[in-house]
Amino acid sequence: MKKVKLSALALAVLFLGACTIHVPFDTSGPGYDFQSYRIVFQVDPDDAMILVDGRLIGEAYEFSMPESALRLAGRRHEIIIKRDGYYEELVNLRDYNSSRITLRRRLRPLDSRAEMRELAEVAPAEQPVARTVEPKPLPEEDALQPQPDPAESEVVTTSAVDVSLNVQPAEAAIYLESRFWGIAPQSGKIDTLRLMPGKYTIEVAKPGYAPHKQVIEVKDQPIEVNISLKKQ
Repeated sequence: MKKVKLSALALAVLFLGACTIHVPFDTSGPGYDFQSYRIVFQVDPDDAMILVDGRLIGEAYEFSMPESALRLAGRRHEIIIKRDGYYEELVNLRDYNSSRITLRRRLRPLDSRAEMRELAEVAPAEQPVARTVEPKPLPEEDALQPQPDPAESEVVTTSAVDVSLNVQPAEAAIYLESRFWGIAPQSGKIDTLRLMPGKYTIEVAKPGYAPHKQVIEVKDQPIEVNISLKKQ
């Protein structure tokens, strides 16, 4: 009888060992963020610039509706909202639990009154109120001028040339000579670009896609450039 009890006890131990519960690894840490996020920007002023990981991707109004929300994979991104004359704001996605985020921000204007008071204390009667007047562009200043090439200094440019862009996917950010130019529309067709003859570097980027960079040469005839990003 004693041997029977010992055998039953041994079988029970073996059974419990086989049914051991294994706890999975913790996937809540910063290295395990596979979620996709949709971010709507409701910013005042709405033409504030949006930078993701130090790169300008557009202005706030371009991402102000749910259907045009900015899409990001994971929360390990640095988002900065900035505009001239205002304090910039840093957004940490780790502060939000939902994958659908609406960022409501009213940027604080830079307060120059303290500086004006300091100047008034020094010479109150000699400090006129400064006004900034925006210069009016000359007729050909709407066409971007390329950097002069010493090897081609003898070339004389006359007028700007129409450059058509076909960019896919929609809402991709377009950079011309490392400066933000605009966002690709739903159709992908852009017919408003005019450039002086020369060589230019075009970059196109969108989260979730491999960035594209190429050099185009504008001569004396309109040209068409087709760019299609590939998913990463």
